[in-house]
Amino acid sequence: MHTGQDAVCTATATSGNTGEVGTSYQIIVDYHYDDRICVWGNDITFRLTGPDGTTDERVIHDGALFDDGETGKLQVSFTPTSPGPYYWTIYCEEGGVCSSTSQGSITIN
Repeated sequence: MHTGQDAVCTATATSGNTGEVGTSYQIIVDYHYDDRICVWGNDITFRLTGPDGTTDERVIHDGALFDDGETGKLQVSFTPTSPGPYYWTIYCEEGGVCSSTSQGSITIN
């Protein structure tokens, strides 16, 4: 988890004997932007990149005077083609000021 002045992003890792080759999986990651109205004019970017490179992204423009806070989900699908570990990455950036990358995983048997 990363907590900057205004942006928060998290990813939860999962591992173990939980997956099978050829089965489609949805990776769903929560994001949360806490607009504290002390910094404005930035774009906040949340990006989820799946094991196969597929991405889902949300960009929030933080305007002055109003609460632009937001909570939501990013989602990608993938179908593993062979056994082994698979990784996804959640990335958040606030106007280039603070950023964080977290990684989750699933092991396919």
